[in-house]
Amino acid sequence: MNIRSHKSSIYYKGEELESFDAVIPRIGASVTFYGTAVLRQFEMMGVYPLNESVAITRSRDKLRSLQLLSRKGTGLPVKGYVSKPDDIKDMDQDGRRCTSCCQTA
Repeated sequence: MNIRSHKSSIYYKGEELESFDAVIPRIGASVTFYGTAVLRQFEMMGVYPLNESVAITRSRDKLRSLQLLSRKGTGLPVKGYVSKPDDIKDMDQDGRRCTSCCQTA
């Protein structure tokens, strides 16, 4: 990628990619960060993405996805996120245990 204020560009195997109307992102989970950076570059160049970079990023982040769903009132099972396994016992809310508790790194 070449990021400039006037004409940004993307290169693949030494050749500039240009004149695209749309892109269909196929980004593997192990390269999400780089893949969405490339997609954002296409977006900045005015190329239409079938799936926007922000949507892909949100979908790959389980906690963020659950936060967005709960904000819109979507019914979800009780979930908990903790930083240490010892904190799982504190996730009992309203007498209901979490259906799943995930440890964050």
